Amino acid sequence: MRIILLIAFLALISSSVSAIEPAQYFRINQVLAKKHILPRYENFSAQAIELDLVAQQFCMTMETAQSLAQPQRSKQTFNRFPIWPSSALKRNV
Repeated sequence: MRIILLIAFLALISSSVSAIEPAQYFRINQVLAKKHILPRYENFSAQAIELDLVAQQFCMTMETAQSLAQPQRSKQTFNRFPIWPSSALKRNV
């Protein structure tokens, strides 16, 4: 497969690009499309569908696990401590 791509690439960059007949150019494009581009798109499409299904399952399990494991947020407090002297001085004024 790589040999065909290499041949096509070398044919395109060589000075004899204009010497390629339209029928040969069409045949090279057909081979590249049918043997390389289309199968990769089909593989990509199948993998994308599989990834979508796995991601949906993962999100469903994570939502369930998080809903069971989350603490009550209403009882959590946020404590603020003065770090700089200026913030401590402003508080005393």
